[in-house]
Amino acid sequence: MIAAAQGDGVTESFAGKVGITYEEAAQRLALREEAIKLLIKLDSTITTRFAGKDFVENPMVITIRLKGDDPVAPQFVKTPHGTVSIVFVVGATYSLEDLRTVIDSGKVRQTFPEAHGLGIDGQRGEIYVDLPDEYFDADHVLAREAATRSIGVPIQLRRSRAAARNL
Repeated sequence: MIAAAQGDGVTESFAGKVGITYEEAAQRLALREEAIKLLIKLDSTITTRFAGKDFVENPMVITIRLKGDDPVAPQFVKTPHGTVSIVFVVGATYSLEDLRTVIDSGKVRQTFPEAHGLGIDGQRGEIYVDLPDEYFDADHVLAREAATRSIGVPIQLRRSRAAARNL
């Protein structure tokens, strides 16, 4: 696969951006693909506990956050392109499924009707709300704390990059 990728613009761009050789870039990108395949396989077995993930490259380590306290042993998977280490960190209060349910309920949109966007920060286990710049006054920290209490899950308020507009 790596030899077949010679001349690949994505690989060349990645190599230049990171400051590594083309061969090293091809190896890392192939290992990323392997890691994604492993995550897809894992997803079906941990859906109700899955609370987020983080990647670190060179060496490839995937850290998966899990809801609850039941430990899961780390996995070390050898692939044709290198080893992928999967580490499970337990103790998250909410799974991503839990946070999606809260977003789907409409509570966040009702609390922040001026939001430009909503989503889930899987690394921090929070729902984020993108708000217009003018929302960020001295009271925005209190508003975040109040929203976290009333909605029942951690809320992160972020400045929106979109310009405010009337709908």
